[in-house]
Order: sequence, then structure tokens, then C-alpha cells
Amino acid sequence: MATSLRLLLLEDRPGDAELTLHELRRSGFDPDWQLVDTEEAYRAELSDDLDIILADYTLPQFDAPRALAVLNESRLDIPFIVVTGSIGEEQAVECIKQGATDYLLKDRLTRLGSAVEHALEQKRIREAQRQAEATQNRLNTIIEATTDFISVMDIQGQLFYLNRAGRAMLGFEDTEDVIGFPVTDALPVTSRRAIIQDIFPMVQRDGIWSGEMALLTQAGQEIPVSLVIIAHRAPDGATEFLSAIARDIRERKQAEEALRRHTFELERRVMERTAELQQEKERVEAILDNSSDAIILANVDGNIQQVNPAFTEHFGYSTSYIVGHNLLTLSQADSTGMLLEVLQGIVTTHDRARVEIAGVRNDGTVFEADVAMAPIIEHRRLSGIVCSVRDVTERKRVEQELRRALERERELNELKSRFVSMVSHEFRTPLAVILGSADMLLRYEARMEAVQRSEHLTQIQAKIFQLNALVDTVLGIGRAETIGIEFAPESVDFEHFCRELLQEVQLTTASHTFNFVTNHACDAVWVDPKLMRQALTNLLSNAIKYSPDGGLIDIVLHCSEAQMTLSVEDRGIGIPEEDQKYLFEVFHRAHNVGDIAGTGLGLSLIKQAVDAHQGVITFDSTVGVGTTFTIVLPLIPTGDTS
Repeated sequence: MATSLRLLLLEDRPGDAELTLHELRRSGFDPDWQLVDTEEAYRAELSDDLDIILADYTLPQFDAPRALAVLNESRLDIPFIVVTGSIGEEQAVECIKQGATDYLLKDRLTRLGSAVEHALEQKRIREAQRQAEATQNRLNTIIEATTDFISVMDIQGQLFYLNRAGRAMLGFEDTEDVIGFPVTDALPVTSRRAIIQDIFPMVQRDGIWSGEMALLTQAGQEIPVSLVIIAHRAPDGATEFLSAIARDIRERKQAEEALRRHTFELERRVMERTAELQQEKERVEAILDNSSDAIILANVDGNIQQVNPAFTEHFGYSTSYIVGHNLLTLSQADSTGMLLEVLQGIVTTHDRARVEIAGVRNDGTVFEADVAMAPIIEHRRLSGIVCSVRDVTERKRVEQELRRALERERELNELKSRFVSMVSHEFRTPLAVILGSADMLLRYEARMEAVQRSEHLTQIQAKIFQLNALVDTVLGIGRAETIGIEFAPESVDFEHFCRELLQEVQLTTASHTFNFVTNHACDAVWVDPKLMRQALTNLLSNAIKYSPDGGLIDIVLHCSEAQMTLSVEDRGIGIPEEDQKYLFEVFHRAHNVGDIAGTGLGLSLIKQAVDAHQGVITFDSTVGVGTTFTIVLPLIPTGDTS
């Protein structure tokens, strides 16, 4: 197979160039060539990719000596062979001196192949030498730069090389001659016999020895070192020379001594700390064993690892049974999600947490549990969770009773305030009338006619009846809340009942019109007529009072087999949303009633009447639009008073 050859050919005669290429191919080369005949072209083609340059000695504008000079300037290592028609010996020698590898005459080209091979081989040798020298230089640089003692000696221990660090270690100057210095002089007296009689023979036998020894400086100071001695053998196996590498281990020795002292001190502290931890452990165990709260130690997955005696009392599980079970087994199903969320939060944030859950004992009973949990951190990592569980069932019961008592007290205070407000408002007007009429009688009775005296007495009597009715109403509400309302149902034609009542109430107002709508199916319903009269009268009265501009009031009555529905709708001022939830409370009045008279008792009475019938009352109201009250009563068969 032909050898590729990157060739630069300096030739001005194409025929001669072709002969040269032919000879190269015949000699087994496959030339990749470029032909130039000027210095400019030559310079352009010069590169380190070229394998060889073949140049005619004389060209019209250029010659071989000049080409050699340009090549030398470029510092490229490219074999240069002069191939020319004729050349004198003096010229040939001059070319060789300038760096030409060889020269040939064109009429003797048969030697071209061998000349090229020889030139290429010489280049390979030069490259190998350069690489070897570079490697040697790098090794020398490394050896001289290292801080270790490195030496080369004969088999008797006479030095013929010592690096810079070795010189510094022994106290030699860099320029001081150490060739022939006996290595035994760099050892303490106690070590000299050992290295001559024992170590050197061992190295020659085994090829290597390593250990620790002391080197002796020129000033007499001993330096502890780790020492390796290596035998370098000739091809026949005989030892040619020895090399030694020593490392100053003073710092290591000092560190070992410091470590020994530190280890001793650490062991002492560990023993003391172990004793302290044992005492602390005993104290903690005493606290846990005597705690009234259930204490649980769990791993990061929530699996129980340890419990205290109070746990058994709280939950009824034995220690041997519960260990290995998960904390979630101690909570009721509806509390499991909350407990799991808290556990996951501790694992994520390493923060303490507290939660109230429904705990479950071994016998299935449930109790209110206050659970406090904290992470156990060891070496900055979560290693477990400690839980304290306290039965707060009794505390919760007491707190609930206290809240109820406080709520009752608050309600009573509000009721008292509303009652005082109602009394001061509703009693003031009748009392003023009574007082005025009485005063008139006291002053002017003698001058009054009988009719005038009768009018004043009638006014006094009417207002007294009004006050008495108001007191009876208040007492009735109180009696209903304590002993219950009197309920006396009977069969009533409720449509007729409503029509009569509407006619009575219509006489009290000229600005309102009643629109009564019914499905004519309420001719025999079982209700208490007294209570229903009171309820419907109050609903109509409220519809009239709270629609001061007058207008239409719708009354809708509808009966089915199961229930009776009665609704009253006005177009009045409406009820503010914030007042609606208090609407049926005693003495409560909406904030938008202004100067409209009222006691705040009517809706309470209606609610009591509806409750007595086991019915419900609802309402729908929008401020400025109006209000609709709806009563729904269950219908019972006629005569069934149960």
C-alpha cells in the first residue's frame, strides 16, 4: 500500500516535476503535492502539515539557499532535499550547513525514494528526541519543584543527585556539590548500621523498602521522615543504582501527638457526658413515669416506639401491644385527617404543633384530647416526634357550661335593656294621658260638665286597660317560656275565621286595603282559635304599622291534606338584614322603625302560637320593598288532640 506524502515541490520545469513525482510513486509513495516557483508562493504554502520539501537549486526568481533561509525563519521542522540538474560540491556543502537534509542530481533520481525515507526517518527521530527531552525536562521540573527529598545514589550509598528540597532539608546550598556525599552521614549514628547491614541488602533483594527514619541535617537537627528506597536494575537484573524519596513528617507527628491528646481528652469528656446523659435519662424517665399526661415517642412515620404508664391509663392499651402501631389509630375517624396534616407539618417544618382531636380508647369510648407535639432533632435531622396527650373532656364540659352561662347572662342583660326601653316608651304615653286627665279633674272638676268629666274618666280607664293588657302580654310571654303556653285546639272554618278578622281590622285603617286569596279548602281545620286570632292580628297590625304610606296587603290561605299555609305580604319599609336573625326575640325591634310605636312582643307571641301548633313561621324581606310572613301548620284529623 502506497505511503501518503504531503509534498511541496520547488520547480519551474513541469517535465522535471513530473519525473520527480513518477520516481516517488515508483518508490511506494502517494504524493499529495503543490508546485511553486516563487518565494511568495513558497511562503504561502509553508505549514507544519508538510512531510517534505523538494527544491531545484536554481529557479528564475528563487533558489534553494533562499528557500532554506525562509524555512529556518519559520522554525518549522520539515525535511528539505535539493534536487537539481548540476551542483558543485561547495554549493552542496553550503546547503547541508544551512539545514538541507540531502541533495540529489536529476539524472540520478533512482536514489530519491531512499533519500526521502531517510529524511522522514530522521524527522521522526528528531521528534522523538524532542518529546523525550520535553518529558525529561518536565520530570526534572517536577522533581525540583516537589517538597519531598529525592536522591539518586550508588549501591554503596554515595550520592550523585539530590534535588532542591533534599538540599534544603539537609542544609546544603543550591550550588554546593553533593556528588559522592555518603548518605550515611545524613543519618543519626543509631541508624547508620541498620541502613548498611539491613536496609540496603533488603532493597537489592526485594527491589523496595519503606518505613520511617530520621534524617540528620548539617546543623545536627534530626528530622523525622517517611522513607522509600527503590532499586533500579539493569537488563541482566543487577542493581545499577538506588533512589530514595523522603517526606518530612514533623507536622504529621505533631498532629498525631495532638490527636492522641485530643482523643484522650475526648474520651474523658465522653465518659463525663455519658454519665451526665445517664443522670438526665433517669430524670426524664422519672418525669415521664410520674406525668399525668400520656407521653408517646414516635418515629418520623408516626409509628409508636415508647409510651409512659399514663398512656395505658388514658387509652387502655398495653405497652407491648401499642408499640409499632401508628399514632393515627388513637384518633376517631373524623380526626384522622387533621392529625395526619399536623404530623406532616412537623416533618416538613420541624415546628411544634398543637391540635385538639377526638381520641379513641381501647374499649371504643371517645374523649376530647389535647395533643401537643414537638420534633426530636438529632444532628440537625428529624429523628422522631414526642406527643403529650391530655384528656380535656371535663375541661371542655366546664368551658361549654361557662359559655352557656355567659350567653344566658348576656341574653338576660340584653332582654333587661330592651324591656326597660320598651316600658319607658310604651308606658310613657298612656301614663301621660292618665296624668293629664287626672290633673284636669283635680283642677277643674267643679267647673266641668258631666259629659266632660265622663270623657276624662273614660280616657283614664282606657289607658289603664291598655297598660294592663301590656302587662298581661309580658307576663304571658314569661309564663309561656317557663311553664308552656295553653293550647286548646278545636275544629275551625279557618277561611270564615280569616274573613271576619279581616273585616274587624279593616275598620282600624283607611289607607290600607286587604286582598284575601284562598283555595277554599280550609273549612274544617284543627287549630286553637285564640292563639291563631292573636297571631293573625299581630301580623296584620305589623303590616299596617310598617307600611305607613298605606297600600295593598295580600293575605293568602291555602290548605292541603297535610298542611295549612297562611301568608301576609305588605309593601312597607322592610327589615334590615342585620336585624333579621333577632326578629323573634322578645323586645327586639329593627333599627329602621323610627318613631313607629311598638313593644317588640308581637312576633314573639306569633312564634309561640305557631310553635304550639308544631308549625313553622318564615319570612322574606327587602328594605324599601316589603315583607312577607308565612305560617305553615300541620293539619291533624278533626278531634285528634294528641
